[in-house]
Amino acid sequence: MSVLKMIIADDRRYLCCELHGSCAEWVYAACSGNPKTLDELDKLLPEFGADANLRELCMNHADFEFEPIDAGLIIVDLAKKWIFAEDSYFGAHRRGSYQTRGAAQEETIVYEFSKDWQFVAEARWFQYLHSCNLKPFGNLDSDSVPEYEINGELDWESMITKAVTETQLPDHENEDEGDEYIRDEELSNIDIEYTNRWCSLIYFEPENEAEQQELKVLEHFLRYDQQAAVAQHRIKKAHEKISSLRIELQAVENLWKRTNEPRWGLKRIHFQARIGQQEKRISRLAEEHSNAATVATELRTFLTLKKYCDVLQAWEEGKTGDLFEKVEDIDAPF
Repeated sequence: MSVLKMIIADDRRYLCCELHGSCAEWVYAACSGNPKTLDELDKLLPEFGADANLRELCMNHADFEFEPIDAGLIIVDLAKKWIFAEDSYFGAHRRGSYQTRGAAQEETIVYEFSKDWQFVAEARWFQYLHSCNLKPFGNLDSDSVPEYEINGELDWESMITKAVTETQLPDHENEDEGDEYIRDEELSNIDIEYTNRWCSLIYFEPENEAEQQELKVLEHFLRYDQQAAVAQHRIKKAHEKISSLRIELQAVENLWKRTNEPRWGLKRIHFQARIGQQEKRISRLAEEHSNAATVATELRTFLTLKKYCDVLQAWEEGKTGDLFEKVEDIDAPF
């Protein structure tokens, strides 16, 4: 049992891999150097005895799920300075030491995480990472050959054929969802609110089976409520996109009518297709919003205990911060 899963995230990217315990110890120890990003962590590795960079160490990719394998699971959020560590290989704790390997003269590496770092008792408290629109670090999840590349050279004929085909087919199914992943300020605020709500639950330790059940209800409500908010936001953005495209379409139609040049006719079809894509997207998102909002509403009816009804009320009134004040004397599961 020498292989463990390691998940490390900063505020923009993540990596998730399976690696040997000795390599995981390098990466884990380097985190104690307080890197703010995965790039900074990569630069710290040589100081902690690593003989490879982060991409080379983490070539064996794993699912972005919080389930342990073989020797265990380690999760590190560099942005929040949260750690979950449960392994049977080197026993990850706040401080530790190990001997470098392969060097002419062995050296003892000693590391210690500062008091700013919180050691979280359960991996499930990192589920908020799934909603943060994080991108894979260094394209670790993609080994594919770039599209239209043949033997290292671009296939221009295929590129042109695809461009013309997509322009001339207003009903094609390749929806342009690039805007969906742009982290605008409003979407970031939704993510932050979701994270704050989720983190506020960490202080509520259920005292009996009934409280355990209602805590689960709150967790499910939180997830569906966030899904509904994100869908509603993306519907709004899609409507804004359509308004913008209609302005461009009107300009192109005027040019086409005035000049009768084929290029403006093609442009006209192109903009009509993109508007159609956004309309389809709105229809899909509206269904997602309706489903999520309906489930969230139903889950509300499951709450009966005042303790958890108050949590829900604080969330909906935007007083999540008050929850931390109310439980400041309760020991968090760190």
